[in-house]
Order: sequence, then C-alpha cells, then structure tokens
Amino acid sequence: MLGSHLSAGSDGNNTKDINKGYMFCNILATSLGFMQFGVGMNSWSNTQGAFQHYFGWDDSETTLYGDILQSIIILGAAIGALSCSKLLSIGKLRLMFILNLILCIGVGITLIGEKVWIMCIGRLIWGFCFGAFSVVSAKMANEILPIELSGPFGAIN
Repeated sequence: MLGSHLSAGSDGNNTKDINKGYMFCNILATSLGFMQFGVGMNSWSNTQGAFQHYFGWDDSETTLYGDILQSIIILGAAIGALSCSKLLSIGKLRLMFILNLILCIGVGITLIGEKVWIMCIGRLIWGFCFGAFSVVSAKMANEILPIELSGPFGAIN
C-alpha cells in the first residue's frame, strides 16, 4: 500500500525519494489517538460543574465521583494498552477503525448515562480505546516509517 510512496536507493538508506508530505500526514493522522487520550483525560474537569448541577451533588460528592470517573478512564487505558497485542492480529489499520467505533459507543454511553455507574462503563470503554490507541499508533508509525525518518516523524507521535 505504501510502497508507491517509498523508494530507497540501492543502499536502502536514501530518503530523498520519499514523499515526506504524505508521510507527515499519515503519521499525524495515526497519532490522533494520543490526542484523543488527552482530551478524554481533561474532559471531566471541563464538565464537572455541569454534572454537579445536573445530579445535584454537593462538593464532597463531586470530588468523590470526579475521582472515580477520572480513575476509571485510567484503568480502561491500562487494560487497553496491555490487551492490545492480542487485538493486533486483525491488522493495525482495521483495529484503529474498530477502536474508533468502540470509542464512539463509549462516549455515547457516557453522555446518556443517568447514573454514575453507567458513566463509569462508558468511560471504561473510552479509556480502553485510548490505551489501545497508544500502542497501535506507535506500532503503526514504526511500521510505515523508514529507519532514517523514525526519529523526526516519531516525535509527532
């Protein structure tokens, strides 16, 4: 698939013929999984006041539920990162599409949750996808980049 964009010289180390613009866009798109992780981790602090008002929590309940909802996403990320090697058998690109679909489901569950435990399920799914993305995107970048470009382009990740 990427062979038409990569052509090394006879020594195998020539990167002048590589379409670096294409590579940059490809690696940037692959690295968006990490950006999603940051957004997901920060999403609670931006919406905490709205949830406090909606559920009628006092300050101590807001702190407790906030800690739980933040921690559950980290737990999901750990599970996703540790179990991702088993999922890679279906292919990295296909797995990224599937993870995006599952991520949308997790976010949807979180948004429609009327109870904290429902929101926890959604955020656990959400975290699972982030953790898996952190592994898949790094592996994808290593797979498509020539060794000579893995440093500069790997920094995008």
